[in-house]
Amino acid sequence: MPALNVSLIKWTSCRHLQLTVILQVTLKSGASPEELENAKKSAIDQGGKITNEFTLIKAFTVEFPADKVHTLETNDHVTVEPDSVVTTQ
Repeated sequence: MPALNVSLIKWTSCRHLQLTVILQVTLKSGASPEELENAKKSAIDQGGKITNEFTLIKAFTVEFPADKVHTLETNDHVTVEPDSVVTTQ
């Protein structure tokens, strides 16, 4: 996975700074709808907030604590990458 750019900084208190990243999580080919739901639940359980869900592909965007990104990457059914703008010609 390429290096992540920190895209959001959130103050959770006057003394604590929490860095979060916006990630695109896409399920690999052949993944079941149950695996999609499990991936979303796992992201939420680990402190993430789903900001967008896609219907044409099995994918979602999540705002996630920067220090826990490695936990998402351990799921064999998903690809995790920084969220970015996609354009067509």
